[in-house]
Amino acid sequence: MHQVSLVPSRGNARLADHPPQPPDAYQVAFARHAALSVFRPSALRRLLRERQTQASSSSSPRVSPSPSSPALLSCSPSSIQSPLRPSSCMNSETGVTEGEALRLQLQSTIAELSRAAETEETACRSSVPEANLEKRDAHFPEYLKSVQAFLLACKESAKAAAEAAADGQEAQVILVLGNSSADLDSISAAIGYAFFLEICRFTFELASLPGKSLQSVSSAGPYARPQFLPVVHCQAHEFAYRLQTRWWFERCIDDSGEAYLLFADAPAAATLLGQPADSATAPLLALVDHNAMEPSQASLQSNVVAVLDHHSPLPEGRLSASTAFAVDNPGPSVGSCCTLVSLLFHELSAVTANLVVPPSGMHSLLLGAVAVDTAACAAKLFGTRWSSPDKEMMTALWRRVSSTWQMHAFGSPEDILKGFGRIKFDIPRQLSLGISALMRADYKCFLYWNVCGQELKVGFGALTVPLSVVLQASESSREAAVNAETFANLRDEFRGAAESLIKEQSLGIVVALSSYHRPASNGDEYVLERQMALIGKKELQPIIEGAVCFVSRQPGVSEAQVLRVDQKARGVDSSDATLQSLTDIFFVSQMPVRLSRKVLEPIFREYFACLSRPHAT
Repeated sequence: MHQVSLVPSRGNARLADHPPQPPDAYQVAFARHAALSVFRPSALRRLLRERQTQASSSSSPRVSPSPSSPALLSCSPSSIQSPLRPSSCMNSETGVTEGEALRLQLQSTIAELSRAAETEETACRSSVPEANLEKRDAHFPEYLKSVQAFLLACKESAKAAAEAAADGQEAQVILVLGNSSADLDSISAAIGYAFFLEICRFTFELASLPGKSLQSVSSAGPYARPQFLPVVHCQAHEFAYRLQTRWWFERCIDDSGEAYLLFADAPAAATLLGQPADSATAPLLALVDHNAMEPSQASLQSNVVAVLDHHSPLPEGRLSASTAFAVDNPGPSVGSCCTLVSLLFHELSAVTANLVVPPSGMHSLLLGAVAVDTAACAAKLFGTRWSSPDKEMMTALWRRVSSTWQMHAFGSPEDILKGFGRIKFDIPRQLSLGISALMRADYKCFLYWNVCGQELKVGFGALTVPLSVVLQASESSREAAVNAETFANLRDEFRGAAESLIKEQSLGIVVALSSYHRPASNGDEYVLERQMALIGKKELQPIIEGAVCFVSRQPGVSEAQVLRVDQKARGVDSSDATLQSLTDIFFVSQMPVRLSRKVLEPIFREYFACLSRPHAT
């Protein structure tokens, strides 16, 4: 390696040595999230700006947001003026907390709706057949009766909102934005959270409009379209690379997703996200599966009203952590963001005596994401990939949809995971997409400040193909049978893909991570293994080498190999400039399973923070 490496002292390599212990239980702030649906976006915007002004002018501790007083909940949401108050506040006359008051209001309204829809059946049963549930929600809007109808209605609502924004009208929608990796967990969580908020919104609208019939509420005015719109945070053409997600959507909603999903580059979404952040035409945002906007969209952080996440908090998200109305982030100890969404639905079911549950397609979307992100809660991964809430929600979701999936030869969540694995670890099929597509299929960008006196952007791409195959660094062919002629010069292709990302996104470094199944020698079906490769701008080589050394201090991480691109294979032409502008590839062939991107990125962040100190420069 280069003789000048920037490596902090060994005492700094501590993040992964003592990972956070998994919680035995996690209680989502149900009332705070549900309360978002009580407010019109225009009122929320006004309240948000007030909170931000107070936060910037005061150093007092944060006051937890939640619904306002019980009396206020009986008013029309459009008339609400006061800021949200702490959930611990208690009505002096009734002795009921405000969070509990909101629960009671929701429960009462749903009970009335149920009696109107189906007076002949008893409401409070622990298990309700799907057919009866369909009768109970007969008076809900059509878009709340299936995942497909909801997603199509969201696209129509986004189109109308974009047209209004183009005319200078104030935004009356809230975008539920998943992270930029746009994996199954992120997409399903965005859809699920938006659906949850829409159910709450419609229910509270019923409570605030007692003089109107259910039919008039569900088909007129602002109730005809959704207000909370899930957005897939990638370009539409990139969705083709997400083979697992497409496969699961086909099984849950009978379509791979393109016709139903609202992508970030769709004209309507692009128009809304492109509005000046401080203008009234810009939509408010709810972030799921991340807590900070991408560096290129950092100005939109000031419009975040809710966060539902399970990643380490980023510095860029501090404003939202202190001013958003609903923030749930237990950190990486919870394995899936869809676990948190499922907890919200679980609370909704409990509050309404099981009268309101999402359609089975929603349960299935959430189940697939939880199963994938937690490895179906495999016992040996407890505390590293999943915790008790994940297991509880996976079990509850499976109970809801098991009869459907057993008809399709999936007898358990483990069988579903195997179905994903057959696609994920089909290496020839994955390689046929091209290395550039694989690098972008599950990709996130992070910004680090004052790294040796400069701003540094790092892209993290997660691949499902062993990097030893991509980089042709393996001494044996045990990982996969790859046709050498069909997939020649993969290392060169990898470097070209990294170069494109660096140019397009002004990156300094690209970190590639891979996870794959290797046949086990002890009789088990497989062993999950991880690998890592780094490449970046030539002038950052000391920083890259230091990062590799820093990560290598974590238990179970092997030493790095330095891999070079074969110039003869490339030919000597204009590409020589590229060869000279990028470093060699630093490849780590063995890493512990627990070092996923979610866990590894904070380790990189700690290393870069060390370089911002005076002694590191």
